[in-house]
Amino acid sequence: MTVPTTEPVPSAPMRRPWLRAVLRTQEGVIFLIGVGCLLAVLLWALECAEFSPGKAGAILGILPAHVTGGRASGIAIALASKRFSPLAVILLAALIEGMVVCLFFSAFCLTMKKVVHAPWLHNAMRDVHESAQSQRHLVARWGILALVLFVWFPFMMTGPVVGAVIGHLMGLRHWVTVGTVMAGTVAAIVCWTYLLDQMKNLMARVGSVAPVVGVVVVVTIIILLRLRSYRKSFSRPPPDGPAAQP
Repeated sequence: MTVPTTEPVPSAPMRRPWLRAVLRTQEGVIFLIGVGCLLAVLLWALECAEFSPGKAGAILGILPAHVTGGRASGIAIALASKRFSPLAVILLAALIEGMVVCLFFSAFCLTMKKVVHAPWLHNAMRDVHESAQSQRHLVARWGILALVLFVWFPFMMTGPVVGAVIGHLMGLRHWVTVGTVMAGTVAAIVCWTYLLDQMKNLMARVGSVAPVVGVVVVVTIIILLRLRSYRKSFSRPPPDGPAAQP
């Protein structure tokens, strides 16, 4: 009696997931770098939680403040907490800005290619695209240098997000755009950190002698007002009166 043999049925070819296909593109790699920056910030907070819970809480508070309020807000909070050195503030701000730039730029490019379809994301990208389109002429003439300065200086509606879109509209390569935007962003972070740190030190020095300074200012104002009053009195002509008798 022969046992019937069954031939193996060839399996259907596996379809490659769309996510894997996206991650193999330049936009996908940039997206992964943004995720890596976010994970670095979270791991930093997790490490600090073991020996300095306050510092970990400060990092978790700085992250949303920086994203929503801009680099100046995040740097100001970090310096005011007195838990970070200026170098640590620069590193933390650079990681957060790197996360924002990479995640947004990759999402923007994928949305423009219609690889990602999300109504809310499309509306947000449209607003940024219109803002970048209206300011494209400001940097198109001078190229990369103008884009660095555009991201560096804190003018209205400037910054890494709009700058990244302008780089895309100028036809720059993705890595050139990200590198240029991050160069301007890090330069701005260093300037903001130095400026706000100097202001903090100045306020600290003034705060320790504030009562004395206040008293000196008040006394000086009183003395000046008195001298002015005396000067007017001395310069006033004598009143008319009866002639002195011989």
